[in-house]
Amino acid sequence: MATEGQIAPSPRRTARYRVVGEPETEAGHRTVTLPAAIAAVLEEHLEKHVPSSPDALLFSTSSGGYLARSNGNSPFRRAADAIGLPPVRPNELRHTGATLAAATGATTKELMRRLGHSSPAAALLYQHAADDRDADIARARDAMLGAVTKPPDDNERPG
Repeated sequence: MATEGQIAPSPRRTARYRVVGEPETEAGHRTVTLPAAIAAVLEEHLEKHVPSSPDALLFSTSSGGYLARSNGNSPFRRAADAIGLPPVRPNELRHTGATLAAATGATTKELMRRLGHSSPAAALLYQHAADDRDADIARARDAMLGAVTKPPDDNERPG
């Protein structure tokens, strides 16, 4: 069963500072539905690692501070290593999520809403073509067009 969750104010970096506040655009105010498997893991993470304070960070250092690029996101890296993820930065997971959402057949408008983007160009930055999708697209089009007769064998062709 899927679970819905509100996107809360989050930190973002400016040229010199980390700012915590409202999303940059109105599109950033949204509720997203998480797949049940992700919701279950997230709930376990909340119970084990996140204080009950409304200001607590979902992912933080052991002292409750922000993950920083300067320390190589080492808490994130340790967690990723523990579950066997290849070297990946936290924001790359957003790209992966967008690509997987697109692979379900989500429209650009649906992806914009899910990612909190106000323009198609922003949403498209987070999508990446998957090499194996071309064959999937062809199969889906076959299904939409109805069963196509298979081409004759070389032995059946007039010669």
